[in-house]
Amino acid sequence: MFSVITVSAIAFILRHHAVDNLPNDYDEWVYLTAGRNYASAIQNGDWQAILNSPQNYEHPIFNKLVYAFGILDLDLTPVDNGNYLVNQTCYGAAACRLQDRARWISTGFGVLAAGLLALVSPLAGLLLAVHTFAVKYTSVVYLEALPACTSLVAVLAYAHWLNSFIGKDENRRWGKIGWLALSALMLGVSAASKYLYAVVGIVIVLHFLLYSLLRRQFRIRKLLPLAAWGIGALVIFFLCDPYLWPDPIHRLRESLSFNVAFSQGDYVNSYPYPFWQPLRWLSRSVTTFKARYIPQLPGNFPVALDGWILWLAILGFPRLVYKRPLYALWFGVGMAFLLVWTTKWPQYVLIVLAPWCFSAGEGLVTLFWLGRFALGGNKEKPANQSPVLE
Repeated sequence: MFSVITVSAIAFILRHHAVDNLPNDYDEWVYLTAGRNYASAIQNGDWQAILNSPQNYEHPIFNKLVYAFGILDLDLTPVDNGNYLVNQTCYGAAACRLQDRARWISTGFGVLAAGLLALVSPLAGLLLAVHTFAVKYTSVVYLEALPACTSLVAVLAYAHWLNSFIGKDENRRWGKIGWLALSALMLGVSAASKYLYAVVGIVIVLHFLLYSLLRRQFRIRKLLPLAAWGIGALVIFFLCDPYLWPDPIHRLRESLSFNVAFSQGDYVNSYPYPFWQPLRWLSRSVTTFKARYIPQLPGNFPVALDGWILWLAILGFPRLVYKRPLYALWFGVGMAFLLVWTTKWPQYVLIVLAPWCFSAGEGLVTLFWLGRFALGGNKEKPANQSPVLE
C-alpha cells in the first residue's frame, strides 16, 4: 500500500504542476465548450439538448458529461464568441475557472490510473506516473484521462475474474462474476467516452480465446461468461451515450463514419506523419516535439524519462510476454491499431501506455537480475504461479 500511495503522490504532484503551467492545447476549447453547454442544459432541465445536440458528435458524450457535472456550480455564462480559450489564454476569468476545474477532473483520473497500475506493479505505476505523455494528456481538457483509467480497470478486473475462473468445478463455472461484471462496466464506459479505448475489449476477447486454446480447455459453454460480458459492455456503452438513444443505428453510423472520413481527409494528410509515428511519440519526451504537433512546452515537465522508458520497455518485453501475456497482447493489439489507423495524434498513445510502462517495469527487473547474475548471484527462481495474467 505504501508503494501505491507514493506512486499516486508523485502522479499528483507532476499533474498539479502541469495543470497550473501547461498552455491551452489545441482541442481543449472544443471539449470545454461541449462540457459547458451540457452543464447549462442540465441546469435548465433541457434534456433534449443532451439527447439531440450534434456538437462534437464524432465522439461519444460520456466524458463530456463528466466534465459537465463537474462544473455545474460555476459561472456558465457563454462568452461572446463562443470560444472559451483563445491562443494561450482563457477568454475571461470565468472561462479560466471552467478550464481549471475540468483539468482537475482529468488529473483525478490520471492519478487514479497510476495508483491502480501500482497495485499490480509498483514499477509500472511509477513509470506511468512520470511518463510525460501521460502527464500531459491527463492534465488537460481532453477525452483521454477517463477512458485510459477505465480501460485499465476493465483489464485488471478481467484478469482477476479469469484467475478465479480457472479450474473451477461445475458449481463455480463462471468464477467470481463480480469482477467480470466490473470489467464489462468499465469497458462500456471507456467506449462511451472515446471509441478508441474499446480496443481493450478486442484484447480481452483475443486473450481469452488464445488462453483457452493453448490450455486445450476451449469449450463452447466456456464462452458463455464472455458472451454475457460483451453484451453487458454494449448495454453500458449505449446507456452512457444518451446522444444515441433517439436513433441508435443511424447516429452511431454517422459518428463512426465521420472518424473514418476524417482519418482520410485533407487535414490529417496535411500532417506528414509516417505510419510508425506512434512509436516515435513513445521514443522521447513530449517536450521535444515541434510546436505544430504539440504546443510549445518549455519547463512544464520536471521529470522527463520517456527515452529511458523506451529502452527499458524493449528490454523487458520478453519477460512481459512470459510473465504477463495479457499486457503484452494489450500493447501488441493497441500498437497494431495505431500503426494502421491514419490519424496519429499524440494523445492516442495513451491506449498503450499502461502496458508500455508495465514492460518498462519488467525491464528494470531484468536489469536487476542481469546485474545480480553478472556479480555471481543466483539466477531468478521461477515464480510459484502460472504466468496467466494479471
